Amino acid sequence: MLAAVLTGCQTVCYYQQAVAGQCQILLHQQSISKLLADPKTPAPLKAKFQTILNIRQFAARQLRLPVGQSYLKYTDLHRPFVVWNVNIAPALSLDPMTWWFPIVGRVSYRGYFHEPPARRYAAHFAKEGWDVYVDGIETYSTLGWFKDPILPSMLDWEEFDLADTILHELTHATLWVKGGVPFNESFASFVGEEGAFRYLEARYGKDSEVYARARWRFEDDEEWHAVLRRLFLDLAAVYTNPSLTDGEKRTRKAALLAELPSRVGATPLHERARFDRAARDGRWNNARLALFKTYHTSRPAFATILRASDGDLLRFIERVRQIAARGDPFTELAREAGIESNPVDPK
Repeated sequence: MLAAVLTGCQTVCYYQQAVAGQCQILLHQQSISKLLADPKTPAPLKAKFQTILNIRQFAARQLRLPVGQSYLKYTDLHRPFVVWNVNIAPALSLDPMTWWFPIVGRVSYRGYFHEPPARRYAAHFAKEGWDVYVDGIETYSTLGWFKDPILPSMLDWEEFDLADTILHELTHATLWVKGGVPFNESFASFVGEEGAFRYLEARYGKDSEVYARARWRFEDDEEWHAVLRRLFLDLAAVYTNPSLTDGEKRTRKAALLAELPSRVGATPLHERARFDRAARDGRWNNARLALFKTYHTSRPAFATILRASDGDLLRFIERVRQIAARGDPFTELAREAGIESNPVDPK
């Protein structure tokens, strides 16, 4: 709080809303065990709570993630998102604006527990010509500092998505490189996805319909990510081209962003509708693509190290911890995997 006071009223107000938002979550928690024992709790809700307990057990026993007391309580905030993250990038660059916070270090997004202040903050930069993207977040990790609860939006997810998210957030409490948000998010995304498939395999088997559907959806996601990666690289080539004027760069930027729906249309997908909607929602810009890179960097390197760990996720997680301790995590990861590191490429 002293640091906040010394840096001005706006910062004080920001930390006040953060504290108030977290307190609201903590004060409105209900015990899952009590909800499961309550005859008034609907059967579908009980089934979802039991699924979450199964995922917790898998995370603790099979992956040895620090589950602690997380996901043993339920908080209904009566809103679709728990926080709204503001992402900002220059109009002609894919390098996002960053902010420094205690504990986590430098971060490429700024979170608000209510939407209006997030929109106002973003609007200020939009008026100045920056690209902004306000992203509603359905759950997040407190890195083990608090007992993370189940939130209402999670109860509508398919089992793979639920396992993926819970394992992703628990991974943050396992390894967090201060100031290394792209590394932390990319690592947690990789562990969450890999762990979620292993959870489904253990629970239903690889020949099950549940597992097959998760694979189809994951394959679609991979195709979608490939489209976004190509768009990211095409835009990066425009922005770094010294022979183009700023006006020419803006024109080419607009043309490339307008191509996204047709690029998705030419991509083979099992379930096309959700990606067509995403491609046409009109909010694609540098800030949103920078956010994509934050969650999808060095995946081939992670996969290589997992194979070198004989597919053992426990050994993989410990190996990545050792690699990250040596220096810049992405550089060390690429060196360990024998893959050329390209800081522009969100692969």
